Amino acid sequence: MSRKKAKDSRPVEEEAGLPPRFPAWPLHWAALAWSVWVGAKFIGRGVKLHPWMWAEFIRLVGEAAPVLRSAVPDLGRLLLFWAGVSAVGRLILRRLAPEAAAGGDGLVYAGGLGVWAVSTGMLGLGLAGFWNTELLRWGFYAGGAAGVGFWVYEKRKATEQQISTEQKITTEREKWTAEHMIACAILCSTVILGLFAALTPEIFYDSLVYHLALPKLYLLRGGVEPTPHNIYSGVPMGIQMLYGLALAVSGETLACLIHWSLGLAALGAVGCWAARYQSRSTAILACLLYYLCPSVIYAGWHAGVDLGASFLVMGAFLAMSRSLENAAGPGLRWSVLAGVLAGAAMGTKYNVFPVGAILVAVHAAVGRRRGAPLLWSGAMAA
Repeated sequence: MSRKKAKDSRPVEEEAGLPPRFPAWPLHWAALAWSVWVGAKFIGRGVKLHPWMWAEFIRLVGEAAPVLRSAVPDLGRLLLFWAGVSAVGRLILRRLAPEAAAGGDGLVYAGGLGVWAVSTGMLGLGLAGFWNTELLRWGFYAGGAAGVGFWVYEKRKATEQQISTEQKITTEREKWTAEHMIACAILCSTVILGLFAALTPEIFYDSLVYHLALPKLYLLRGGVEPTPHNIYSGVPMGIQMLYGLALAVSGETLACLIHWSLGLAALGAVGCWAARYQSRSTAILACLLYYLCPSVIYAGWHAGVDLGASFLVMGAFLAMSRSLENAAGPGLRWSVLAGVLAGAAMGTKYNVFPVGAILVAVHAAVGRRRGAPLLWSGAMAA
């Protein structure tokens, strides 16, 4: 009887094969220390939040309604974009790794594969000389409508699935607390303010010189052609291909919204990874640390590529982690999925090339320690 009690007293994380939870109190003290440090820095630099600043902020929020009303068409196009892109990614995912399609993780993989597939398709059309504005516009709306229909069909045929053991741990043991709600309110406020900034006219140097300028030039020429007069035309153009579609359909506002939404997709990927391997509290903290980073906030205001790269890298990292969970499981398919997403990330900018190499090296090292075949790492690298 005592042996049975001792067995039952083991942590559920240990029984489920999950890593132990990190204690909460160091995180609380670290957050408090960070807040005090930031406040001290602001005071030391003479920065003060006067009452009139808050009044001005409230006034600006009140004036945001007309801006949002004018942006409704592009917000609708953004939803069509993601409906079509994620539907394409979902179809690829079913062929590549069917077991990866479930849950929030599946949406991350579908979005990443869809971004890669649509970007590659746009490149192919451009090289073939089919960057015709009318053709791309009709293709966008047809693809978006088909994507909406696909997800409606998926929703109707979906059945209730039993929650996995690790999901039970993260959902049943943790209840929503006041701290969770405050953190989510801060995140939502940051997202909304970022949306307002993304709706403003583009002034970012990189966007004006090549992120938007080159796709616009390709549209005027009817295809992707050499542009030796622009030194930046030699960089990877994975995300810029999507901007070519946005410019054909609407304009620079839709391109900025696509980049802003890629930041939200990266935020979801961060939350999915932390929730799967730790807890809801850890996931919320991870989302705060990621999305409240000033460079992330600033990047969402422009039609850049950094948030797209972050999303694809995080998707690759999530798939890589899944491939290493069980050395006897379907790790090969997960490794290929991680490799495709890492390759898509490397196609956004040269800076991501070392990240892809590090992911493959970590996969090989950890995989060998856990008894995974070296073939899995080779598949990811290929």
